[in-house]
Amino acid sequence: MNHTQENQTSLYTNLRKQALGITADQIESPSSISESKVFGVMIDWELEEGLASLVAYLSGDASIYFSQGGGIIGGGNFENVRNEVFSLLEMAQGLIEKATKIEEIPFPEKGACRIMLFTKQGFHCLEEKSEELNSTNSKWGSFLSQAKKVHQALVELQKDQDIN
Repeated sequence: MNHTQENQTSLYTNLRKQALGITADQIESPSSISESKVFGVMIDWELEEGLASLVAYLSGDASIYFSQGGGIIGGGNFENVRNEVFSLLEMAQGLIEKATKIEEIPFPEKGACRIMLFTKQGFHCLEEKSEELNSTNSKWGSFLSQAKKVHQALVELQKDQDIN
C-alpha cells in the first residue's frame, strides 16, 4: 500500500469512526427520541476495490465514504436526500427486532454486507452475504433498495454541485 492509499484508508476509518460516535442527543433534543428508536443507520459493504459505508440519521443527514478515497458528505441540507433518509429510517425501525445487539463495531466479514442500527440502547447489527443481496431471497432486500435510493440522491447531489 502506498502513502496515498494509506492516507485514504485512514481518512475513511476516521470518518466511519466519527459517524459511529454520533449520539441521539446530537441528532435531536434528548427527550424526543425513545430508548429503542433507531436514530441512525450505517451500511458497510464490500466493493471490488475496498469498502463503502453509507450513514444516515434521523436529522435527514446522510453521507457515503469509500475506503479507497472520496465520498459525499452533508446530504441532509437537501430535501430529496432527507426524504429518502426518512423513508430508510422508518424501514430500519422495523428491523430492530431482527438485529443482534453488539458492543464492538467491526468491519463486515469478507463477502458480507453489515447493517448497523443506532439506538440509545446501543448498536444493533444485521449481516448478509453479498451474493444474496441482489437475489430475490434477500432478507433485507426492500431496506437495501431504499438505501440505494439514498445513495442515488447523494450521487445526484454531487453531480449537481459538480455542474455548478
